[in-house]
Amino acid sequence: MTTNPGRRSRDRWRPAAIQALAEGMTLADAARLARVGERTVSRWRQDPRFRQLVEAQRSAALERASGVAGSMAVSALTVLQEIMLDPEKPPAARVSAAARLLENLLKSREASTLSERLARLEEALASGQPRTSLLPPAGGGFQR
Repeated sequence: MTTNPGRRSRDRWRPAAIQALAEGMTLADAARLARVGERTVSRWRQDPRFRQLVEAQRSAALERASGVAGSMAVSALTVLQEIMLDPEKPPAARVSAAARLLENLLKSREASTLSERLARLEEALASGQPRTSLLPPAGGGFQR
């Protein structure tokens, strides 16, 4: 079987195209960075393996960003708390900090509740429980 030497040299630039597309760059930018034509990148995008690599790269970047944000969350909340409790700060800044703290608390609680509900649904579906048992009790959330 003969190989096309031009194809092999273009394939080595795929990582640049994958990275560019994962970062949300345009097809033209990805092609320029990968040193190929736009049609080539367009063809690559038709390949499920290529799309999978782009999505994996995008997911990895989001995971890294999420880790950085998570490690900074406590510091951010501490700053908001300091502003909220500082009598020297303008009232508008203190109210804004308090509102942000409450907003973040509510969002976190909602995410936790949804996560718990999803886990229970998955558990119930996996065990073959009747669908009526998947409804929340009259009082609101699920009981343990």
